[in-house]
Amino acid sequence: MKRNSLFLSLLAQGKKAGESPLAPFAESLQFQWKQQYKAAIEKMEGVDRTMTSDYVFYLRLGWLYYQSGRYANAESNYLKAVAAAPSAIEAQLGYLLVLMAQGRYEEVEERGKRILDHDQWNYYANLRVARALLAQKKRAAAEKQVLQMLLLYPTDVSSLTELALIRVAQ
Repeated sequence: MKRNSLFLSLLAQGKKAGESPLAPFAESLQFQWKQQYKAAIEKMEGVDRTMTSDYVFYLRLGWLYYQSGRYANAESNYLKAVAAAPSAIEAQLGYLLVLMAQGRYEEVEERGKRILDHDQWNYYANLRVARALLAQKKRAAAEKQVLQMLLLYPTDVSSLTELALIRVAQ
């Protein structure tokens, strides 16, 4: 029986439907919006894992741990998400944030370029690779990376800011 018809059947009998198995996920989102990351992470422990994919579960935990500054936990969860869906780019982009937060710019460059091999115009990958190149003092390569994005997004504030930072560094 579909969930809606089960709900209607219970309602007709005067009974309440049970709590959604994904309610802890929704509660986790509410805590995230309040920037209460510890509580958001704790709520994720109550998610019925049969109702979601490993990818979604670990992607969410990776993001929450990143937001809370717990980079080792974020890294572990992002890598689990990548393993669950190797061709998905969003977990790889999240992982780049963790690497950047730890100053691991060579890894950001390497992994970011692998993303760009599959999606040449990926906005976030291009920007993060440019930032990693600048952090490594590879200013000419960083400028080239940003200028490539400015062809598509000529007024993008993030890319223009990055270009300004590169040119000041040069």
